[in-house]
This record gives sequence, structure tokens and C-alpha cells, in this order.
Amino acid sequence: GHIMVDAGKTMRQAVMEAFPKVGADTVQTLLVTHGHADAILGIDDLRDLQRLEHVYDEDGTFIGYRPAQGSGPLKVVSNKDTLERIRETFPYLCKPPELSRPGVMMRRTLWLEMEQLEGDDASLTTAGLPVRTFPVWHGGTYVSLGFAFGRKAGGRGHPLVYISDVKDVPPKTMSWLEEVAAEGIDVLMVDALSRKGHSTHFSLDDALSFVRRLRPKRALLVGLASCEIGDHDEVNEELAALRTTEGLDVQLAHDGLLLPAM
Repeated sequence: GHIMVDAGKTMRQAVMEAFPKVGADTVQTLLVTHGHADAILGIDDLRDLQRLEHVYDEDGTFIGYRPAQGSGPLKVVSNKDTLERIRETFPYLCKPPELSRPGVMMRRTLWLEMEQLEGDDASLTTAGLPVRTFPVWHGGTYVSLGFAFGRKAGGRGHPLVYISDVKDVPPKTMSWLEEVAAEGIDVLMVDALSRKGHSTHFSLDDALSFVRRLRPKRALLVGLASCEIGDHDEVNEELAALRTTEGLDVQLAHDGLLLPAM
């Protein structure tokens, strides 16, 4: 199964461009960072990423739909506040579907299953992949979740750490991330909105300071306001100098970027 992080208002276009390149056509789990439009407003379009099959009764009469190959409902995983926001925004998706018999929907719709984390710091396994969630502050003390994916053999390190929306990092989270970094982070993806300071996002300087503390093997900057951060290729040339001066591999990410298997 496939895991998606966030389904924002431009999710449909991103999926149409990226999924064919990797042979994906379904999503098993949606991990949601927070309840803003850029993280949840594309959830309705997930109906096209849930493969359904027709179901017939013993007489061959069509009676409804069910997730194909026993895949079950699409899981939406986040903390309490974010799931409440999703329910407020999409009440018609968050109530149980009408069933013609157990596991069979009467009409074609998106079948979601909300999974609330026990807290902002939580561990789960989804689609066979271990995931650790942790809180960061997305302006004030508004919590956005970060995700650490996979486990490095024999230690606390994680191959991939993803933090999409952050202005500040709570001390407890920072201490934990430094412990993880001591064991090794292969790829760190982190927010870097612009060169100027911002009330709810890391600036480029903020992101680079964060990267210097954790020193991953590779850092990719995301959430970019392109008009404010500069030309993509020119900024990447500027960042490439950090490999020589500080031993840091930092680059701007881009749409459709594929990472090697970790």
C-alpha cells in the first residue's frame, strides 16, 4: 500500500503528474500534519485513489461496492484537533457509509476510517512501515506534526524525517530529534518558506540553522514561496557551496522529486 502525507487543495493535480511516474494508483493511509487548507482541502478527491470493486449477491444482482482486494477503508491518521477539523470540513465523508451488507457500500463514495493518535508523540505502523509522529509549532503553539519514517538497523535513527510546516521546535521535540540525528538521518525534509522572516514558517536561514544542528546526510527544503526565495537553480547553486564549507548536502526540493530506496 501507499502512504500520502497531507491532501491539500492542489493534491489532485500533483497526483495526476506524479503517480503515473511511480506506478501508483491507490492510497492506503493519509497522514495529516495539521488542519489548514494546504493539508486537508483535497481529501474529497481521494475517492479517485480508493480502488473499489462491484459486489453481486448470490443471484447475480448488483448490491454495491467494497474496497478492492480486501484493502478496507482508507485510513486518515492525525491528532485529535486535526481530525476534528477534517470532520467539520467534510462531514459527509466522515460518517459511516450506508451498507447493503457488512463491508459493502450501497453507493460509490470515499470510505474513510479516522485513526486518532494517542498524542502528538506517537508510534504506529502503517502499510508495513514504522512511523513516529512528533509535534512542532506552526506559529505560536499551534501544533503541526512531523513524521519520522522507517527505522535504521540497531539504533534510533530514521531514514527519512519530514517537517512541512514549522516556525519553532518545542524543546522536548528538539532533544528527541538530536538523539535521532546522533544515530543518523538519511534525508531531512524541512520547511523553508522564504528568505524573509515569517510568523508561521521557517525562513531559509531558520531552516539552515536547523539542518546544521541535525546534520543529516541530505537535506531537502520544502514549502517554498518561489517568488521570495529566488530562482530554483540559482538558489541550489548557492546551497551547493555548503558541501565544501560545512559538509552539508542541502538543496531545494521540487515537484515530482523521487528519492532512492532507503
